[in-house]
Amino acid sequence: MAKNLSSPASASAWGKIEPAVALASYFIISILMTLLNKLVVARYVHGFHLTLLATQNFTCTVLLLLAKFFGIVNFRSLTMTHVKLWMPLVLLVVIMLYTGTKSLQHLSIHVFTIFKNLAIIFVAYGEKVIFRSKVTPMMLVSFALMVFSAIAAAGTDLTFDLVGYSWMISNGLASAVYTLSLRSIITRVRFADLDSVFYNNMLSWPVMATGGLLLEFPAVVEFFKRPDWGLGLFWIITSGAMSFFIGYCSIWCIRCTSSTTHSMAGALNKLPPPPPPPLIFDRDAVTVGTVLSIILGFISGLVYTQARLNMKKEADNTISTKPSGLMAPSSGNPLDISKSSIEGSPVLPLAKALTS
Repeated sequence: MAKNLSSPASASAWGKIEPAVALASYFIISILMTLLNKLVVARYVHGFHLTLLATQNFTCTVLLLLAKFFGIVNFRSLTMTHVKLWMPLVLLVVIMLYTGTKSLQHLSIHVFTIFKNLAIIFVAYGEKVIFRSKVTPMMLVSFALMVFSAIAAAGTDLTFDLVGYSWMISNGLASAVYTLSLRSIITRVRFADLDSVFYNNMLSWPVMATGGLLLEFPAVVEFFKRPDWGLGLFWIITSGAMSFFIGYCSIWCIRCTSSTTHSMAGALNKLPPPPPPPLIFDRDAVTVGTVLSIILGFISGLVYTQARLNMKKEADNTISTKPSGLMAPSSGNPLDISKSSIEGSPVLPLAKALTS
């Protein structure tokens, strides 16, 4: 299979479907990860969010190292040059994940995911300023629908929590800054997908563990006094294993499409409330406002998707006017990261519409 993918025709065919595969993978894993995190935060984690994140990232790091040891994957080892470059991203990761877990503690899963849409607007305009990407009129319509969706969700939220919304705004800003910074750095250092995942997890868990030890030690002790601490620890470790897959899919998605598309996928994949949440999370009741916000959010996704398709068509027309060979096909295997696949992916200025 790998041999066939190395041929120009197979590589070209894979290049056409790779964005869809990346988005679908991120879509499914992100839904499962959000629900699992909500379960862990709502039922087991009370006052030790940094320790939770440190455990998740440590689990992900161990899985990565084991996979590399057995030859399943390959990625760059730590170097001081790259560590110095990556540390600002690590701090952003810590802020983003911490504010996200605090938001989930105070807000229902519906309100949390709908308000996370607003980060897409920050990302889109950040791309416009930093990477000179376009913001088309159709995208503006999509963004307006997102805002109305958030207003509809908040207007009927019977559990309105000012603290929760404050954490949510902080999370949206941190997520936008992180997404834009990540795209800039992985393009600059030509990191492949798992290189980025490894650096994120390896460098962030010691920072989180230190913060947890200093600030959350009594809460952790109380957790191990619970009669169901074993089951809670199982779900915490499982969520860490899930972060291994979502971390890879997230960066794969950014590389193959754009930061904005990645953010939109992350929001849309949680819009329809799956059946399990009402059974798992007692306060996540479905209201008229929630349903209206979901419908508006779904329509905004359709409008946005059409806008991106139009931009892709324009970018393809631009590329077709250039001499062939400007863009080498990316690796046929998404896990084949012995060489950076960034160089052959649509991260070139010719296709900015697809690459933020």
